[in-house]
Amino acid sequence: MNRPTLLLAALALCAIVTSPLAAERYVVVFEQENLKAREAQQIIDNHGATMVRNHADIGVAVVEADDSAFASKVQSDGKIVGAYRDVQHATAAGSEPIPATLPADLASARGAQASLSDLITSPPPLTPSTVTVDQLLNTFFFAIQWDLQLIEVEGVWTEFGNLGDEDVEIAVLASGLDYTHPDLQGRVDLDRSRNFVPEDAAQVQALFPGAHPIADLGFQGTWTASLMVCNALVFSCPVPHSTLIGVKWLDSQERGRVGDLVTSIRYAASIGSDVIVIPENLAEPLRWSDRDDRPAIIALKRAIFYAWLRGSAVLTGAGGTLLECGIDADADGDNIIAPAQLGATAVAATGINDQYGNFTDFGRSLVDIAAPGGGVLADTCLPDPDPNLYNVALGACTSFSQWVSPLGVDFSTLCNFETGPTWIFALGADQALAHAGSVAALIDSKWNGWLPGWLVNWQMTRTADDVIDPGFDVFSGRGRVNAYRAVTE
Repeated sequence: MNRPTLLLAALALCAIVTSPLAAERYVVVFEQENLKAREAQQIIDNHGATMVRNHADIGVAVVEADDSAFASKVQSDGKIVGAYRDVQHATAAGSEPIPATLPADLASARGAQASLSDLITSPPPLTPSTVTVDQLLNTFFFAIQWDLQLIEVEGVWTEFGNLGDEDVEIAVLASGLDYTHPDLQGRVDLDRSRNFVPEDAAQVQALFPGAHPIADLGFQGTWTASLMVCNALVFSCPVPHSTLIGVKWLDSQERGRVGDLVTSIRYAASIGSDVIVIPENLAEPLRWSDRDDRPAIIALKRAIFYAWLRGSAVLTGAGGTLLECGIDADADGDNIIAPAQLGATAVAATGINDQYGNFTDFGRSLVDIAAPGGGVLADTCLPDPDPNLYNVALGACTSFSQWVSPLGVDFSTLCNFETGPTWIFALGADQALAHAGSVAALIDSKWNGWLPGWLVNWQMTRTADDVIDPGFDVFSGRGRVNAYRAVTE
């Protein structure tokens, strides 16, 4: 190597060594919960960090700092509880999909509607649903929708005409929503839907120019939402007249940050969402004994408490993944399944015979209530290969998907963007959560959306059917939700 080359190499090495470290994200928790925004900003400025999101009203901030020792340094500040390094977490997503075989006229449900490219950039506006009781009772798959039969929602439709109120808004905090899908067109309030994952928003625009940032590159958001609110083209859903709001905190691979989840919960509550459903928990529990985890635990608890105070009912799945059978949440009291054990109503899954869903986590410290979520083989926690589909549910599959699930399923192929709308059978804790969220929406719809979330939750749990073991039990909590009893008793 000659001398000029050697000198250039040395300069390059020097540049590498002296270049600043990439900024890290942190969730900062202040001692005071009700700070003024400028006070929170000043505290963060004093530590040389950059404010990303200022949630001073709950005493939380999301910041970026170049100093790798930022979290330990702020411990000495009496105004700060601590700072959590906001790494990207996998979530416990594990739905097992089965493609739905539809009659030719249903398979081409988009038919004479606008082209897909037009729907992406110019989606139909939010409009009142025209779905009728007769339509719900006569969809192609309604006769085998065992989950709707179990919660007795048909009586709510036929006796009271309660199909959900359009003023009752359900915020789905997940991977986004496929607003172009025929079953969700006109059902999503895109004006108030938000994407709090900047890197995901950039990916949406790169893959689908002109698309709304809420476009679902994953899977769980669209599927969970369609089990609650739909246009009843192929299958029936409990509250087709209610309104969906998409709030994205998960990226295309169903991964997310605590700070984005805190932001999403706070946002959904601040705009007056009646029901907030959070399909996914963090795959790895947080630990209170770990000083580094405590700020994340406190931040999530504060966000959920804020939502209840604002009148929202906050529900999440009871955890679990189809990669393994459910775990006993009581076995290690130091483990915290987040956000299920941090103030949200945790919903476990039951099967067609009200049996424990196997793949759902369980425990007195975790499960509040249960809902139909599907049945699996106890030894493998995978769907029974029996060809009957009675233990799964049918929902919409997002055409935007880029997700490869933990089970190795490539949703970008299964829900192919070019072939038009897709519906799939699947099972999981998300299905159970969707049914509980629907019952909450039906209760609130009876009162035109005026009931506070805590009262909605009380009525839903009070009228649940006692299943599995008598009284409160570790698998179903206070019981399996019953829509008819919830509306009539």
